[in-house]
Amino acid sequence: LCTETSSMTDNVVVECLTRQLDEFDVLSEVFFEPGECEFDDDARDLVRATLQSWSEQPQSASSFDSETLPLLSVRVRIFDGVWIHFLLAHNYPLQAEPIFSLAQSDDSAFTLPDFEPVLADCVSSESLVQLAQHARCHMQEQQDTIDAIIAQRKKEQEEEEQRLAEQQAEYEAMVAEWRKTIKQHTIPVIQRVCIYFHHIAASSKRHYIMEWAQQLSVGGYSKIGYPGVIVGEGPITHVQEYVRRLQLLHWKQMTVRGEEVVEGTKGQDLNSLRKLHYGFEELPPNGMATLADACRAVGLEQLFLTAMKIYSKPNRK
Repeated sequence: LCTETSSMTDNVVVECLTRQLDEFDVLSEVFFEPGECEFDDDARDLVRATLQSWSEQPQSASSFDSETLPLLSVRVRIFDGVWIHFLLAHNYPLQAEPIFSLAQSDDSAFTLPDFEPVLADCVSSESLVQLAQHARCHMQEQQDTIDAIIAQRKKEQEEEEQRLAEQQAEYEAMVAEWRKTIKQHTIPVIQRVCIYFHHIAASSKRHYIMEWAQQLSVGGYSKIGYPGVIVGEGPITHVQEYVRRLQLLHWKQMTVRGEEVVEGTKGQDLNSLRKLHYGFEELPPNGMATLADACRAVGLEQLFLTAMKIYSKPNRK
């Protein structure tokens, strides 16, 4: 009697699993667009292989072990960004109903209508394909409402973006006015330096000399080789930061041998105080004469000569 009961149970499960696979095949044919119907392929293949193995052996050899098999599941896209999920017990459809749920992508612009109760009334009498089609029809019936919701959300988003853009424009105008006011009441101060190095040779150091000068708006020249000389100018706080950074590179010798500080008038453009060109130029090892000529041309010969420890003498009365 126990063997007969077990055999009946095995037959029910085998029949159920076979029908589940058949329903999955129908789902694939009805919902055939890419991404429209997604299965747990590993579980599906395992169940199919187990049923095939069972059919090829005498049924009296052993009982059908369904407890080790995974539950089959599938999700079907019924609307843009909306899916219906099905999870099937081993004894569906003969002795159980499918477990289903509705899911929505996180970026959907509307709230999913609550029509699960409508589907629940049909779950005992409809196949998976019929349930999925029923759900899709219900979503299509809500198309006008959903379109109106999406349009409203888009309008609200555009209005919010416009409001933020206007706020940003107001803020930038306020900052520009603030900077203008500050500039009108600020006295610009520029600093010029002549820095002597035992040598400037390493490519990494040469890179930082140029890069930091650009970052800090320091204009001037860097003569590489033996010895190395930098003549530069810029806003006083920028030049001081430039010198501080260079000192971190661990030179054999680095000395600031000459410097000038020039103060402008209230509201004056700091760049009008510059004598050297705004960019920064690297001169070759034989470029000392070029550097001297460039400094002499803008009245900075005395600053250049400090690199050789030649300092101007104070006038005596």
